Order: sequence, then structure tokens, then C-alpha cells
Amino acid sequence: MRRGHCPCGRAGLLAAMFLLLCGLCRAEEAGPVRPPVYRIDPAPPLCARAADPKVYNTGFLRMFSRLVQGRDGWLFRTDQELLESFGPDDRGYADLGRLAEALKKKGVQLVLVYLPTRGLVHPDRLLDCTYDFTAAAASYAEVLDRLRQQGILVPDLTALLAEQEENAFYFRRDHHWTPHGARRTARLVAEAIRRQPAWQELDHRKFITRRTGLLEKYGTLQRAALQICGQDYPLQYVDEYATTAAGSDEDLLLDDGGEPQVVLVGTSFSRSAYNYNFAGFLRQYLEADVLNNGIAGAGFDGALLQYLASEDFRREPPAFLVWEVPGYYPLQKAMFVEQALALLENGCGDRQQPLLRRSVSLHPGSNEILFNGGGTILPITGRDYIIDLRFSDPAVNRLDARLWYMNGRREKVTIRHSRNVDLGGRFTFELNRHQPGLEQATFLAMDVELPPGLADGLRVTAAICREQGRRKRDDHH
Repeated sequence: MRRGHCPCGRAGLLAAMFLLLCGLCRAEEAGPVRPPVYRIDPAPPLCARAADPKVYNTGFLRMFSRLVQGRDGWLFRTDQELLESFGPDDRGYADLGRLAEALKKKGVQLVLVYLPTRGLVHPDRLLDCTYDFTAAAASYAEVLDRLRQQGILVPDLTALLAEQEENAFYFRRDHHWTPHGARRTARLVAEAIRRQPAWQELDHRKFITRRTGLLEKYGTLQRAALQICGQDYPLQYVDEYATTAAGSDEDLLLDDGGEPQVVLVGTSFSRSAYNYNFAGFLRQYLEADVLNNGIAGAGFDGALLQYLASEDFRREPPAFLVWEVPGYYPLQKAMFVEQALALLENGCGDRQQPLLRRSVSLHPGSNEILFNGGGTILPITGRDYIIDLRFSDPAVNRLDARLWYMNGRREKVTIRHSRNVDLGGRFTFELNRHQPGLEQATFLAMDVELPPGLADGLRVTAAICREQGRRKRDDHH
């Protein structure tokens, strides 16, 4: 075809193609071709319905109350990401201290990675000036300090607050961190661990992290906005990474297997399938392998409880137990520490003869499963005892029970496990008795309700035993 000449007179698709070639030819005569310029309209602001608390009326939407618009297409949820105070109450701190002390007796250092919220890290993306960043930052820093006072290794993540990095720590419209945020956090966590003498005793090896492509994110907050307002936002793309062992003949991703001396338990932030690569970055900066036990949708405590109940933990406790928790969790939940401490002892499993033991077939309503009577009343008094229940159906994930005492008092016990947490239908916990008047009460009986949705005949085996060693208790308890 002669330069500058465009064949015309043809119809349809061929004509359109020739016209395109014609334009390219003329552009070549005029000079270099310039890239096309596209005009992208900004996303519209959230609808007025997003401000109405009543629209957050499903299990999913309740996690995103209340959505507010940020700058440059960012979304925030006020109830969890714009908090101005953090952490547990005094009893919660003391309970976490007891957990850290019990782990140390088994040679395990608890490392609590308490993540700053999206509001703390990206206050410049907020439109609402009512958020008191100064108060929130001070509260967050105080929590880290008070946790350290409980004997917990708490990396200082305050350097992440109000950061001005080119690659954002969090996604614009999702509550998770980006791989860039995971990398920066892993570096700070590794620096804290490497200062510990026990790090020198780890089996060290080199790991290399490489960019593998782009991670596509359709955010959870934009999902909520779509349900409430019917408006959608574009996908976000960020760099994706993978970590491999250096010097390997094959460029294979590491499996979350084996028995490394560093174990990670956490939320969906840590889950391998989400490809944020937090465990991989930890491997790189620690120069040590990491067993990743992160679980999505299990709350702040589910992955920790599941790991403490595992044969892996009982057989070979790690040197460092890294516990990743987003800062919107207050680190406090009824019966959490009582369960964790009982699991550290393997409930009544390692004792030859529990004080009381019984197997019962359950029926609808209340079922008495333990009774301290019918003969000599055992002096089950005080708080140094463990109750261990095992249901015949390993899928049972809720317990509704009542404990009765000789002084006529009773105590309600309610435990809910996420469906994503596998404890094999087992519930074991300390008789902690925070209620006044129960500290020295003698245990009389325990009743259990048949879990809803399960048929008659479900069996439960119950036992009560004394703890192997009396634990130190502070005056608050």
C-alpha cells in the first residue's frame, strides 16, 4: 500500500479497518504516535442510606457499620476503623499476662502483633474532621506499652501511623492490608524478635521474596457499599509477592508444613490463600522458617485456640508464637483466656484419673452431666480446676452450660467457636469464677443444653480435674 493512500468505498468491517490504517499512516507522516488519553470520572459519593444505622441489618453488613466516604475513592467503617480508644480493661490485661506467663513455662515467647487501624495509618484519607487522631494514636501507643508490662513481646508499630509511603499500607476499599503493608509490618516484627536471645538458637536459612505479578482486590467495603447504595467501584491492583528458600534448585513456593520454631497464628490478614505474604516476609526478615496457621473468619482468638489444641503444639512448642490481631479487636472475650490456659494443659487429657468423669447422651433441654454428690463430696473449691467436655460430633461449635455451687449460686457459661475453627467438638476451660462470691464456693454440678439443630442421642463426655500446678494470681482475681 502506498504511504498516505487509504482505500475507500468498502463497507462494513473492512472499511473500518482500512480507515484505522489510514489514520496510522497519516500520523506517521505527522510525527510520533501519542498514547491515547482517557478521562475517568471519579466515583460518586456514598448515598445517604449509608448513614442510616438500620440498613446494617445482616451478619455481613453489621461488620461494616457505618460506611463513610474518604478522599480519592477511599471508604472507611466508623465502628472499627475510626476508633479512638483501644485494648482491654484491667482484668483483660492481667488475663493476657497469665497466658504469656503460662506459655513461657513451656519455653514459648508470645509475640503480639497488634495492628494499627486504617484510620490510624491513613488519617489523610479521611474527609470527616471529627476523628481525633491525636487521642487515637496516644491510646494505641499506651496499649502496646501496657501489653509489654504483661511479659508479652510487642513490636513497636507506631512508626506505621500516619505514614506517607508511596504504596499504601491498606487497600482503599477493603479492611485488609496490602502486601506492602504486610511487608513493612513483618520487618518491624522481625526486628523485635531478632533482638531476643532465643532468635540466635533458631535454625537459620536465607529466603528470597520476588514480585510475581498483580493482586486483584474487590474490597469488602465496596461490597457493602454495593449492597446498601447499589453503586460499585473499580477493582484495585497492587503488587503480589512470593517467598522462596534461597539456593533452591526449583523455584517452588514454601508449603506451610513441617515444624518450624516460629509459628504464626492470626486472622485473614495472615491467611496464605489471600496472598498478602505476611508469613513469607517474616521468613525473609527472620531468616527462619515460619509455620502459618492464620484462619479467616475466626475472630482474633480462633487460630490461637486451634493451634494450642493441636498435637503439633503439644509435641513441640515453638520458640516464638506470633499472634497477629487487628487493632479493632479489644483483645478481650468471655472465656477466651480460660480456654487458652486449659488447652495449654491439654484439659484433663494428660491426667490419669480426673476427680469427676461421666458420659451422657443428651436430650432437648437441660442435661446434668457432672454431679459432686451421691457419696463423699469432693472439695472442689477455688479456681484451680479445669472442665473438659468432648462431644461425639466434632462439628459442635457452641456450648451453653450452667455451673452450680454448694452455696446456691450458679454461673452461666457460653462459648461460641467459628465454623472455621476446628476443635473437634471439644470445650475445655478453667473454673476462673470472676463473679464475686464464687471464689471459694464448692462446685456442685454442671448442666448442658443440647446444641440447636442436633438430634437426640448426641453424647458428651465430661471431666473435671485439678490443674497440674497452682498458677500465680494477681490481686485483681
